[in-house]
Amino acid sequence: MNVAATALAWTVLHSLWQGALMASIAVLTRSFIRSPAARHWLAWMGLVLMVPISLATWGFEVKLASLAADAGGEVRPLAMSTPTILRAALSPLLPYVLVAWGVGSTWAHARMLYGWWQMHAYLSALVPASAWERRAHELARRFSSNMRFRVCVSDHIDSPAVMGALRPFVLLPLRFVANTRPEFVEAVLLHELAHLHRHDYVLNLIQRAVEATFFFHPGLRWLGRCAREDRELACDELALSVGCDRFHFADALLVLERQRMPSDLQLSPGLSAQGGHLMQRIQRIIEHDRRPSRYIPPWLPLGGVSVCIFAALAAPSCLEPAADEPSSPSDPTEAHEREQTEAQAALSPPEPSSTWEPAELDGRWRELFVEAGERHGVDPDLLAVVAWVESRGEPHALSSVGARGLMQIMPATAEKIASKRGLAEHHADRLDDPHYNLDLAAWLLARHLESFGGDVELAAAAYNGGPERVRAWQETGEELSRETHRYKQRVRQLWEDRPYD
Repeated sequence: MNVAATALAWTVLHSLWQGALMASIAVLTRSFIRSPAARHWLAWMGLVLMVPISLATWGFEVKLASLAADAGGEVRPLAMSTPTILRAALSPLLPYVLVAWGVGSTWAHARMLYGWWQMHAYLSALVPASAWERRAHELARRFSSNMRFRVCVSDHIDSPAVMGALRPFVLLPLRFVANTRPEFVEAVLLHELAHLHRHDYVLNLIQRAVEATFFFHPGLRWLGRCAREDRELACDELALSVGCDRFHFADALLVLERQRMPSDLQLSPGLSAQGGHLMQRIQRIIEHDRRPSRYIPPWLPLGGVSVCIFAALAAPSCLEPAADEPSSPSDPTEAHEREQTEAQAALSPPEPSSTWEPAELDGRWRELFVEAGERHGVDPDLLAVVAWVESRGEPHALSSVGARGLMQIMPATAEKIASKRGLAEHHADRLDDPHYNLDLAAWLLARHLESFGGDVELAAAAYNGGPERVRAWQETGEELSRETHRYKQRVRQLWEDRPYD
């Protein structure tokens, strides 16, 4: 797969724990909130914010994959943390994840678009209800907003609904209008006008699109269900607060329930008055005392979601091995001194070790180092240095981006080397063979040494960051990454500290 597709598959996998975190935050926060309007916003925001979180995750994964591709497959020093092992185990499944998500998401979006198409088909057969439209505009003045809408009746629906954003329609079932007391119709109209006042139709469109994208996530589906139920309760409370008779409204809901029949309109992105649990709604309506609900500051339901956003955006970077960072000092002078110290440390070579660490590999791999070195004209000690820095001599090492084996070679890089050398029996699984892995790495190092005039430090930088980046650094002064800078210094230090016979 290409870089973008690989990043998308990883984003789908990341969304599993990110969505679970969102749902967990919502569960904890909802228990402290009584207002249905605030609870609706909490659930809706928790669901919709998965979009920017996933976009940020995709950008991180694209950058990660691009760095590996630009480096020709050479990879960062190995850190066999649990996330690294998990990524390595999931990497072979990425194509299947992408195909499954693509098929499911396409089906979910197609189903939503089919409902939208059906909605417009119904709109073309609507019957204007002029008398009720005049009455609805009179009722709309209670919301202190200048709402423009049409009121129509239809025999294709069994529940009142609001459809349309720029030219909204309030739809009433023909049987309900014809066979119900006017007071009941007015109560239902006030509920639908509450939807218009809150712009719920647009919010519902966005919600449906997000739900179709994350169709596979049970936690996000639960958030969507909570958003729909709380939206109806919020509109009930808003209608009651502007003078809707609670007993007429409760009776109207019971009449609608008796008149209900299976409706294809359930597929549409419109808003139905029948959302939520009927008995729960009726109980809340009957017990409503017309006093406003306890005020909930806007920051309260969104505070937990904000924490969730930062955690979800920052967590993917934790999958990459990184050096421990010191805590930030509060004193500006101390911070400046620390920055200078870190800059000098980054440019200065590491402290020499009292023992030559790569010598630990001699007992296991010395014969292979000598054999590969003689075959490709590379000093065996240099091969030992690179093997130590890359994998600590572990022949089955696997990095977070898929680099394999003793010398940590990416499968794509190995395939290019095999193609250039005409190795017909090449296969990615052979990278776990230390003899084969070392042979490919020695050939690659020999090419880098040849390209950079035998300079070990530059060859090491090319092995880690790619020859193009090293040439750009030489020619234009474009900075190498901190990791490549440290990598080449580490290799140089170990190379200079090697014991001489």
